[in-house]
Amino acid sequence: MLYALSVSVSTADKLSNLMLKVRGGRRLNVANALKNAEQNHVLELDPADDFDVHGYAPSPEENWNLFSNKTMRLLLETQQ
Repeated sequence: MLYALSVSVSTADKLSNLMLKVRGGRRLNVANALKNAEQNHVLELDPADDFDVHGYAPSPEENWNLFSNKTMRLLLETQQ
């Protein structure tokens, strides 16, 4: 069964990290759309709080463990 729902942009969440990326910096919020609850405040989010946005540099030991694991050895043996 299909339902049609008219959603107002004002019910979408305003996110600070989306401000210059999508229209109005908004993300769809289905719960707000169903309740027709408008969102006027901006949620301040910093992706660096949740993700390593500058990249992760593994240590030499981690690189060696990745390279020397059993799966990698089998892969190398099959290519010889």
